[in-house]
Amino acid sequence: MKHSHLCQPDLLKSCGACCGLYNYRANGRRISAERLRRRSEIFISLRSEPNRYCQEVAVLEGAKLYETIYNCEFLGFIDERAQRVGCLLHPQLNNGVDLRGISFYGDELCRHHLCPSYEKLTAAEKEVVVCIVNDWYLYGLCITDIDLIKSYLAHIQNAVGEEFNPEKLHKKPELLRVMGEFFSWKEAWPFRQQEALRFGKYYFLEGEHHLARIDYGKIGIDPSPYDGIFLSFASEFKEGKEISTAEEMVKGNIEQAVALYLTG
Repeated sequence: MKHSHLCQPDLLKSCGACCGLYNYRANGRRISAERLRRRSEIFISLRSEPNRYCQEVAVLEGAKLYETIYNCEFLGFIDERAQRVGCLLHPQLNNGVDLRGISFYGDELCRHHLCPSYEKLTAAEKEVVVCIVNDWYLYGLCITDIDLIKSYLAHIQNAVGEEFNPEKLHKKPELLRVMGEFFSWKEAWPFRQQEALRFGKYYFLEGEHHLARIDYGKIGIDPSPYDGIFLSFASEFKEGKEISTAEEMVKGNIEQAVALYLTG
């Protein structure tokens, strides 16, 4: 594994999920980017006035998905090209001075916290996502979805008869493209439930999170072999034809990935 951590794996992307990046009812790419951009701009002028900074950025906040998670107001873009999100209080952005002590969680937790993905994903699983996904918004959505990563790779591994070797991605650009298409569905899945209180396989009600379910019985068909993937994509199906189309998309992608993996 080349990357010591997942939040800042390289210069192309990063993840701010633990800091509350997606914990808004309105958490699409455009509104999230605007919130991060404005925080970064305001911080530059109010770096030495944290209380005033917090007052200024408070207007950027919106309704939360999950009240228990704190949405850190010091999460912003940390590079001029707005490719990476990160902590505006980090010493690398403040001439070596660590300002994280003024944040809600404090410098100790911010410095040492490791997310569930770091603990539960294998080195190969981490490397796959880091190699494939190269933008801040999609990367954060994917690297934190442990079930999606494991389920997708399990389908491929069962077909090829071995643990997925990430080195194949560096040698086979078409394999990289096909698997990249799969992970792009985390953001742009055509059967995604357009509901403000749904995020991946969870829905939020009265401040609590619950596991979503697809009612196959109501539609009159057996559960899909891709049920876990569908849930991670926040799927909502109204009829069996939609499920068949979704299954064809996922199956076709997996079959392409398997064929490319085994070629050469």
